[in-house]
Amino acid sequence: SDTEARYANALRKCSVEAVKLLSSGTVDLTTFGTELFSNGFLELDALDAVLQIWGNASKSWKMWRAVLAQVESNPHMFEVFMKILRNYPSLQHLVDRIYDYV
Repeated sequence: SDTEARYANALRKCSVEAVKLLSSGTVDLTTFGTELFSNGFLELDALDAVLQIWGNASKSWKMWRAVLAQVESNPHMFEVFMKILRNYPSLQHLVDRIYDYV
């Protein structure tokens, strides 16, 4: 549906900003990745592969791409992801930005 397409689109529009924030060092990417895993965004072997990538920006891009792929195929995952983002004070601005685009 239209709304479902808007979810993935909103995330896509915020990609650069999101990756910048995620890789800035204010978010523990291991914790973040583990939350993505336990909420069904990443398989365990995918999480392991992502965490072995050198560099926060590359790690963040991989995680963001995984989230996008999930939201594209399961739009209900959008709210699950937003709930995860809300757990991180440094990502509140990102939450607002994403909702601006929905």
